[in-house]
Parts: sequence; structure tokens; C-alpha cells
Amino acid sequence: MSTLTPPPPGVTRTVLERFEAGHPRGQWPAEEYAARQRRQGVPARVVMDLDSDRFLVIVERPVAEDHDRTKHPLPQRPRGPHPYLVGVAR
Repeated sequence: MSTLTPPPPGVTRTVLERFEAGHPRGQWPAEEYAARQRRQGVPARVVMDLDSDRFLVIVERPVAEDHDRTKHPLPQRPRGPHPYLVGVAR
């Protein structure tokens, strides 16, 4: 378990769940939740957010460098009358 710090460059962090640090069982609920996520293939881990006094279950993943370049551009919408309305009985 570590203190919540900003993620390193090129990494995105997602908070899956938050647990109060004052829980009677301490960090166990957070650890149990993270273990369930790991069994499902999610690389979850528990960190402590000192500012909010909570245990966070997080996932850190690398950001794809070419994310914007891998998307195909949207096709241009045709201008003018709709092509399928021709010959349709009204």
C-alpha cells in the first residue's frame, strides 16, 4: 500500500472504489475488493489517499501514444436531399 501520488507520465489512473479509512476492519474491505478484481483479470491495487482519508482501489494503465492517430476519420455526410427518399411512397 502506498500514498496516492500523481501517476507517472504516460500512465492513466482509474479509481474503481473508495473505502473509508475509519472502517472497523481497516483496509481489509479495500484489499478484498481489489483481490476480487484481480481474480477477474483487472490489475487493481490499494493505495491510501491521505487528503480524503480513504483507501482507494485503483488501476493504472499506460496511455496509448498514438490514440488519436489510430482512429479512422468519420465519413463525410452527403449534402443535399436524402438519397433514400427518392421513389418512396408517402
